[in-house]
Amino acid sequence: MKNIQKTQKQTKTSKPNKTPSSPKLTKDYKNIKLDQVAKINSKKPKVVLLYSGGLDTSNILKWLILKGYDVVTFTADVGQQYDDLNKVKAKALKTGASKAYVMDLKKEFVENYVFQVSKTGAVYEKKYLMGCSPARAIISKYAVEIAEKENTNLIAHGCTAKGNDTTRFMINCKSLNPTIKMIVPWGDPEFVNFFEGRYDLIEFAKAHNIDVEHTTDKSYSTDDNIAYLSSEAGILEEIETETPEHVFKLVPQPYDKKVSNTPQYINLHFKSGVPCKLEIMDEKNKDKVIKTVTAPIEIFTSLNELGIKHAIGNSDVVETRVNGLKNHGVYQNPGLSIIYACHTDMEHICLDKEILKLQHNLANELSYIVYEGFWYSPEFGAIMAFFDYSQNFVNGYVTVKLYKGNVMSAGRFSETNNLYDGTMVSMNQIGGFDVTDTTGYQKIKSIRIINWNAINGASKKNKPAVAKK
Repeated sequence: MKNIQKTQKQTKTSKPNKTPSSPKLTKDYKNIKLDQVAKINSKKPKVVLLYSGGLDTSNILKWLILKGYDVVTFTADVGQQYDDLNKVKAKALKTGASKAYVMDLKKEFVENYVFQVSKTGAVYEKKYLMGCSPARAIISKYAVEIAEKENTNLIAHGCTAKGNDTTRFMINCKSLNPTIKMIVPWGDPEFVNFFEGRYDLIEFAKAHNIDVEHTTDKSYSTDDNIAYLSSEAGILEEIETETPEHVFKLVPQPYDKKVSNTPQYINLHFKSGVPCKLEIMDEKNKDKVIKTVTAPIEIFTSLNELGIKHAIGNSDVVETRVNGLKNHGVYQNPGLSIIYACHTDMEHICLDKEILKLQHNLANELSYIVYEGFWYSPEFGAIMAFFDYSQNFVNGYVTVKLYKGNVMSAGRFSETNNLYDGTMVSMNQIGGFDVTDTTGYQKIKSIRIINWNAINGASKKNKPAVAKK
């Protein structure tokens, strides 16, 4: 996570964001003596560190080296917007890493992770679109591959004990290779007792010539990839007050002056439930296509740009973490929000009622599986097999209008799987089926209710029956 400085004053209703005064320098940050890790065949044990280049992982890199590890760093490019990954690699090597892997995973992440979740419609606790957990799954996959390549079973990360990611990385990595052992500094008493707060992290970094942001102000923290930007902690721990405007760093609020005042029409095409083509219409002529995009990652980045322009994708959420604790965060998913809205419209003309009902229940179950880090589990595979089947019938395109935070339906089309029959449902004509059949159907459907109320004594005032005492 990256720490963002507060750019606006606290509102009068907000509690002051107190920054503790820096303690006196009482620790020897330079000549620290640590318990040394045992060598293996006279060699330093090698560990793969999941490395972002931020304050925590930069210090952890040096800490592991001081403890006697040979550290190889791994930085995954999953579409972070605020990181120069070339500088991150150079920083890792300068700090003492023996190797520094940087891998561009954006294409695979969008196609094999983000789009796989979006075609299910899975939303955690009704509000949380999952951009983070799938990223941890693909990072785990390549972390394990690098560990195997480097002939080690040790993987380390900088996740805190209170968050979700420490659990996700553990489960995903061990699912892929049961011999993997996780080194979790924020769960190590020696590490936690030394780094009692942000001040210690900064002083340790300065003592070892690690370039970091020299400040103890921690207004809130962020994490991002191509699918989302999250903000949490700090001022966002005050759930009684309105989230400050400056937290909406990626997607502005609908009333912001930066937001377009002109509606934007688009056509989003789906093949087997996955976006396959985006057509952007002329703002002055909604029937004229001015840009067509077909590459998955370009579709996603184009939708991100449109979502930001039209203030789409902000969500202020209190969610339940893996450990059961409640967490308040702001999540910004511009492109993903548009995809979800369009996909739902597409499904509703292509899928049968009973399939939709099953999908709703399974998508809810899947949201917990993905959120908690069970991407490589048998239950994930089983549920995805159902969606792979049902989504075969989700083909066509949806026209929507993007405007002031809204994704509004403006047309639904499917040449091959359209179940909508305007003649059959029309109130202006008789046709499609024998309407006299409905009387018998209605009587059959009501038999169980009539029987229930007869036995259990339903009130004549149309109140539901209650259990007899």
